[in-house]
Amino acid sequence: MNKKFLIMIMITAVLAGKVTFCITEDQKKAILNQYKAVHEAAENGNLGLFEAEHEDFHKLTQNISKKEIIKLLAGKDKPIHSAAKKHQHNIIKHVIDQAVAKTVQEMPKKDPVGQTEAERVKEEEEKEEKIREAVKNVVNAVGEKGKTALHLATANDDHGTTAILLKYEAYINAVDEDGNTPLHVSFLVPQKKKANYKLTKLLADKGADLYALNNAGKDPLDVAITTKNFRSYGYLKGVKVEWLRKILETLGAIGEKAGAGAAKIAEELVDAAGEALKEEVKKETKELIKKTTEKAKEKIYGKKEEAKKDEPKEKKEEAKKKEEGLTEEDAEEIAKGKEDAKETIEEKEEDLTKAMEDLIKEAGLAAEEEEEEEEEEEEFEFGDDEDDEDNDIEVEYKKI
Repeated sequence: MNKKFLIMIMITAVLAGKVTFCITEDQKKAILNQYKAVHEAAENGNLGLFEAEHEDFHKLTQNISKKEIIKLLAGKDKPIHSAAKKHQHNIIKHVIDQAVAKTVQEMPKKDPVGQTEAERVKEEEEKEEKIREAVKNVVNAVGEKGKTALHLATANDDHGTTAILLKYEAYINAVDEDGNTPLHVSFLVPQKKKANYKLTKLLADKGADLYALNNAGKDPLDVAITTKNFRSYGYLKGVKVEWLRKILETLGAIGEKAGAGAAKIAEELVDAAGEALKEEVKKETKELIKKTTEKAKEKIYGKKEEAKKDEPKEKKEEAKKKEEGLTEEDAEEIAKGKEDAKETIEEKEEDLTKAMEDLIKEAGLAAEEEEEEEEEEEEFEFGDDEDDEDNDIEVEYKKI
């Protein structure tokens, strides 16, 4: 179908009154009122009413240019956002099912007769990929202030909705207008520590970026400590430090067993992880050096050094905690979070070891292949030199 023919169809539709490119103020008002009704039904979780209101919205807008509708509703929430705000799982699943049904309906029907097995498998794979993309588009739709449904679920401390959205491949590190990820947002509203902690673990375990900076230059740990989510802060801190430590230990252990090529790669990975770890444990290292120095001084100077101190060590620690605004209970919460992080990392240790072994195995094979190629090149060059030398001898022989 050529471009001119398409334009003719559109002009005919406009003249026949089937498509409107300019919306009147009354039409805008009617559409926005119906939009509101759809979203109220989504928030209430009334599936029957939601379907009815959605159908009325479709009828109201079917003769209006899609471009005009998009323009009118730009930056506004979609039904999945309203459902996520109010924990309405049935509406979320219904919206996803509708997206799947529409995608399947729009796919071209092919005659299975005469299809080879390979063609059939390829067609199924393409179908699954299109459905997957359609679902991801719905789940990750951007609403008001650049927020996705996952932002809204985590802001409400809604573990169940968050789990459902992640199941359907919600972008765990999507950013809103303020640069906040769902993990950032989970700490930005008053909420119960225990419930929030459970949500923190879910997001962290599913791959939330613990280093992501928002527009204010804050990462999720900064926000967690500011909003006094101490156990969550301890857990995230523990995951960052313990995970890197475990990587170093695993790489070191595997590197010892690896071949020459893989060992070199392992060494490089250890160095890279070590650099990242340095930043995380800098404070801890300084504290350790300080304690070691104090012990050395105490051993050398004994009671004299102790007498020079202005106040007992315990009082200094209490003053430090007070200065940071941490109570004993807060410190305990952070410690609990760190302990839980260690347990989480230990549970993942087997997967980590296997992943590292596979990585180093691949790297080792690549290194070996490079070495073989270099050897072949050297042999080839050496062979050429030999041939040249033989030719020179033959020429000299003929001259004689």
